[in-house]
Amino acid sequence: MKRQIRRDKRNWSEGIAKKAEEAANMQPMKTLYSLTKTICNDMPRQSTEVNDGNGNALTSNEYQRKRWKEHFIGILNREEPAYPLNE
Repeated sequence: MKRQIRRDKRNWSEGIAKKAEEAANMQPMKTLYSLTKTICNDMPRQSTEVNDGNGNALTSNEYQRKRWKEHFIGILNREEPAYPLNE
């Protein structure tokens, strides 16, 4: 069973590599990029945990939205700097 799984995985990766090589020769870079990502298995990681001000995990969507609101209010609503940069 393990040998068959390895053989199937090898055949799959060789098929993807052939498609990537064809894409590189024909120069559709979007296809080449997506095939490269498929081979590398580089999936974007998403953070699902939101912490309150004390570092405790918030599980309720309502509390998470409130925390995000607090976060952006704190970041975006700052006082004017005492010595602004002159451009």
